[in-house]
Amino acid sequence: MDTKVEAKDKLQQVITNQWMSDKDKKQFISPVFRQIASAVAVGSIGCVFGIVIAFSSVALGNWKIERDVSLNEDQINWFAIVIQLVSIPGSVVGGGLVQHLGARRLLILILPPLALTWPILLLSRSSPAAMIILRAIQGLLTAGGSICVYVYPCEVSEPKRRGLLGAVPEAAFSLGFFLTYIFGGVFHWTTVVLIIPCISVPCMIFLLLVPESPTKLIKQGKIEEAKRTLESLRPHGYNVEMEVREMQNIYSLTNSCEETHCQSVQGLSKPNALLPVAVSTTLLVLKECTGQLVLALFVVQIFQNANAEISPLHGSVIVGSVRFLSNVIGAFLLGCLPRKKIIIIASLVAGLSVALLGSHFYEHENENKVTWAPLLYFAVFTLAFGIGIGPTSYLMATELLPSSVRGTGSGIAGAAAFAAQFFITLFAAKTSISNLFISFWAYGVGCLTLATFVLLLPETQELTLQEVEAYWSKAANNLYFTKSNNSIKEQNNNDETADSNVKDDSKFSHLPRSQDDRVYGKVITMVDLGKKKEIVDIV
Repeated sequence: MDTKVEAKDKLQQVITNQWMSDKDKKQFISPVFRQIASAVAVGSIGCVFGIVIAFSSVALGNWKIERDVSLNEDQINWFAIVIQLVSIPGSVVGGGLVQHLGARRLLILILPPLALTWPILLLSRSSPAAMIILRAIQGLLTAGGSICVYVYPCEVSEPKRRGLLGAVPEAAFSLGFFLTYIFGGVFHWTTVVLIIPCISVPCMIFLLLVPESPTKLIKQGKIEEAKRTLESLRPHGYNVEMEVREMQNIYSLTNSCEETHCQSVQGLSKPNALLPVAVSTTLLVLKECTGQLVLALFVVQIFQNANAEISPLHGSVIVGSVRFLSNVIGAFLLGCLPRKKIIIIASLVAGLSVALLGSHFYEHENENKVTWAPLLYFAVFTLAFGIGIGPTSYLMATELLPSSVRGTGSGIAGAAAFAAQFFITLFAAKTSISNLFISFWAYGVGCLTLATFVLLLPETQELTLQEVEAYWSKAANNLYFTKSNNSIKEQNNNDETADSNVKDDSKFSHLPRSQDDRVYGKVITMVDLGKKKEIVDIV
């Protein structure tokens, strides 16, 4: 037993590069390769969560035809949408756990029980309540794990590689959808349920080998361990000391301990945290308003109802493969092109294609005989979403969040996105085929809205995460300075109120005093913290 533990520790040290000399480091594994391997290993776990989400699209068709499960029509619909419903609280809780435990550790806790739900689901097919409850548990675990696979690659990557590596999770999710379509076409759904847990085994092995995020280590006060980890992930000659100092300055840490979950939640009230969380949340909600999940989950039914001259199953496999390949293309584009340009162009193309798809369904009711059009429009939408909207929106939503609330903020943004998914999916499920074109046209408007919103965001290409945080600090300061100046002018118009507030020194006794301090009814003191400034707003 001791030998196994020692072997595991030594293998972990190989990855984190803690026991090797400088000469050995150069002869063993390149730090750049280790950086890429770590990000890809964690990001690829998104494949497991993609399979969980896409399973409904395979199972529902079989269940409605074969009737080999004890679910009626309403229960089948609940099985399909409950995962989005429970993902709303699951994302919030998962975000808090990411903030407290770290992305890697949380994934290690999530994958085993998630794999265990599949065989139990198979054994419970005679109990509708048990099947729906198990599906809800899968939704909770998937919501928390999805946050991890997006946060970790961003935190371990250099700015110049963050675009490429940050797109890996989205490609992994698409691969999960594609594999589900393939499995569903080749095997019976009961066989698919037994195959899925096997995919989690290599993912668990990868997690045991990759190092903890340097960001998480610094937040825990483990500065030396964070330095060693960064040295194992950065090219030779890279100034690790400077990156660590920048992180410490941003997080306002010296030798302090890790913040509690309550402190993390309280940090959301700060302007430099609240503003990016609101922006990140809006970005992910608008991404869902493009209707991508509805098109992915109902791909078989859409082809059936469109009378397309192609097998619905073959059509879904083609669409799934296009989405995965487009994610791979998008990953490389993110490594060299501005984020905003990619997502804006992709949104416009996706909006046009889904609007044309809606027009086809509208004309189909009038006996239009063109039957290959749905596949074409569907493929174009999938290509545009896979290259630009999907990977870029999730990457930007993670990049824009400050490290102090990245886990919690990701949870809130994810919860809002899951809520949007639930209501959009529910509306689509209740929409009659004759009115399906209305939903597609609405998705086209959603694509246009997304492109317009992205125009207002900062470009994050080649910026460090610390520079992005500095941007939000400056934006928040400018916003609150404007409000404070207006407040000061109002107070100066009422000298008696100002004088009475100045005399009440006990209210402000804890504030630093200097000759330049001026206390008004609403006190605003600027505290110099190196390169950043913080507004202390006391009412």
